[in-house]
Amino acid sequence: RGGGVGAEGWEGVVCEDEEVKEKVEGLKAVRCSVCDYDAPPGSGRLKALLKHYRDAHDRTPCKVCITGRKQLFLSEHILYPFSELRTHESVTEDHPLDPPNFLGHPICRFCSILCYDNNALYEHVTVSHYNCIICDSEGSSTVTSIAVYKDVQKIAEHHRKHHHYCEDCHAEGAAKPDYNPSKAVFKDENKLKLHQAKVHKKKIALADLGSG
Repeated sequence: RGGGVGAEGWEGVVCEDEEVKEKVEGLKAVRCSVCDYDAPPGSGRLKALLKHYRDAHDRTPCKVCITGRKQLFLSEHILYPFSELRTHESVTEDHPLDPPNFLGHPICRFCSILCYDNNALYEHVTVSHYNCIICDSEGSSTVTSIAVYKDVQKIAEHHRKHHHYCEDCHAEGAAKPDYNPSKAVFKDENKLKLHQAKVHKKKIALADLGSG
């Protein structure tokens, strides 16, 4: 319907009146949910609000939850006593303030980064580290048991032992920062030989290709 009041910072949102507008803008505000503190404008607003929570109230929202639960407004996040935040983060302990079905924040065993849940952990390790695409495709990996390796050398050892790995690709590119070992591993020997013929111009005879 016509009329209404636009909410600042909410493009396309029209409120019925000033009272509703104030409530809508309050949802997006970087504001203390305990007192009237408003974080100063600028890129460091969240950092300033977290410092205020700790200094003034000895409480803090979980930064991992803020990153992982983007559907929540900042004011909707649970405030934990600062000394009890580790209990909330733990996958082996429960905090009485935790939401239902919350299982803690799993940690990357390689870089010690906390992720919101197992799906976020899987996304992290497959982007920041090296996962075996063959084990993943065959169902050998799950979000709780991921075939992932710290560096190129470790995943190369795995590929050599369990799959068919192109040593030519490894020799040419392993030292390069953009080397992708996933493009050098194959499920069977025939695919490896065809790759070597196409990419590395190696000669192969039909008799060299097995029936598998």
